[in-house]
Amino acid sequence: MRRVTLLMVFLLLLSIPTLAGAQSPAPVLDELIIQVWPEYDQPAVLVIYDFRVAQTALPVTLKIRVPKDGNIFAVAQSTSEGLMNVPYEPPVGEGDYDVLTLTLTESSIYRVEYYAPLVRSGIKRSYTLDWPGDYAVDYLQVFVQKPIGARNLTTQPGLPELPGLDGFVYAQGEFNNLPAGRPFSISFEYEKDDNTLSIANQTVSLTGALETAQGSTFSLTSSLPWLLGGLGVVLIVGGVFWFWKSGRAQKGGSDSTRRRHAARSQNDVSEGTYCSQCGKRAEGGDRFCRACGARLRRD
Repeated sequence: MRRVTLLMVFLLLLSIPTLAGAQSPAPVLDELIIQVWPEYDQPAVLVIYDFRVAQTALPVTLKIRVPKDGNIFAVAQSTSEGLMNVPYEPPVGEGDYDVLTLTLTESSIYRVEYYAPLVRSGIKRSYTLDWPGDYAVDYLQVFVQKPIGARNLTTQPGLPELPGLDGFVYAQGEFNNLPAGRPFSISFEYEKDDNTLSIANQTVSLTGALETAQGSTFSLTSSLPWLLGGLGVVLIVGGVFWFWKSGRAQKGGSDSTRRRHAARSQNDVSEGTYCSQCGKRAEGGDRFCRACGARLRRD
């Protein structure tokens, strides 16, 4: 009996790590954003996963499944300096997927990007994205970018088309509380007459137009040195002109005063000076009488 009891205790101790591992909760994605950009910068579909887990679950290791025909382009983390590459284990093939493994250590957005083939049939293009649903997702956003020149874009499930801040139109939707083990699919199709990539024929967005307009308008800060310099030149030229004009005015005033004084003197002499000897009236500028030669006296 004692041996049986010891054996049962030993088996129970061996099972404790297994039970603990089984009871540890699976990671939950607080947020998942799936972006699908067909014919953006390659004649394929660019798929972008942006995801984040709760800070209380960190650090945590995630396995992200990518279709075997997909080409992994980037694995990164959003930081204050922008997206920075993060290390990850090389993908391992599992059925129809390649599985990459990465460890999340911070409560920030992590990103996985890959390119997948676009199905073409004449002018029709289509693609179906399958999210395997390995993790529960509290909040899911989906964006399907409408290529430049595309028409008749339809999605399944049906998503409304709304303009984005980058000038593109997006079919977009929101979903909540997706449980683990429940796959999510989004498919779309559209028509397009040529193979021009959106990035090569991108129209200027409203935001870009405003930035361009603002960049070409008058800037007081950048123009202030030129304004001050121009104002200085105007003041200097104006000072020289005022000095020149005032000098001319003073000179002209002195000449006029002298002329007026001379005229008054001549008029005074010619109108009110008579010879004290013979009484003959003197002419302007005379110092001696023209009749008797006597010296003229002036008051």
